[in-house]
Amino acid sequence: MSSDKDSHMRTGRLPNYSYFRRGRGPKPSGAGGSGLWLKRTSDVIISALSIFLLLPAIAAIALIIRVCAAKTVLARPVMLGLYQKPFHRLLFHTDKAETVAAKVEIGSWLAAFNRFLRLTGFDKLPQLFNVLIGDMSIVGPRPHPLGLRLGFHLCEKIIPEYRSRFRVRPGLTGLAQISGTDGSDYSVPTVVAESELDLKYVREVSFWLDLKIIAKTLADELFA
Repeated sequence: MSSDKDSHMRTGRLPNYSYFRRGRGPKPSGAGGSGLWLKRTSDVIISALSIFLLLPAIAAIALIIRVCAAKTVLARPVMLGLYQKPFHRLLFHTDKAETVAAKVEIGSWLAAFNRFLRLTGFDKLPQLFNVLIGDMSIVGPRPHPLGLRLGFHLCEKIIPEYRSRFRVRPGLTGLAQISGTDGSDYSVPTVVAESELDLKYVREVSFWLDLKIIAKTLADELFA
């Protein structure tokens, strides 16, 4: 596993990291056949409409990052998707400026702008393109990075049925997120708590459950 990760760092290519055993663990109860088609269709419609409506904001943020921060617009960390297939998660860069001139001229303003993007979740807007092309879903487990460990051991060695969370695409929001699980890091308590809810989602996934999660997410964002 470590050789695959090292190879990615050297070549920039996505490694063949899919060792998912399809015959084990809980299976999605409501996402087969027409349910799977309906989920994917709704993903395409929602992501395409959201990109169309938010395109001015996306373009403005990208321009500010490119001009003011003097760096590439997108971060592209490698995450594990459906059946543990690696993909590049698209996020806006929100770290510090790279050039001395940029730091001197706009350092404090840019730091405030970066905090604003993170607090509002606008740094994650490029993920809508991940949904549109099929790497992610609107609703699903939080994306986990390649080779995630709990202490000294890989997650699948510690958490029973961990691999089963990859039977559905990772999502922009999910059951764990709306249940109050702190998804700001990949610490042991966070990963263990959210994995339990992810497995529950995989067992119960349905179009109606997705609607409830989307409604709860919007309510939390608008009225929190």
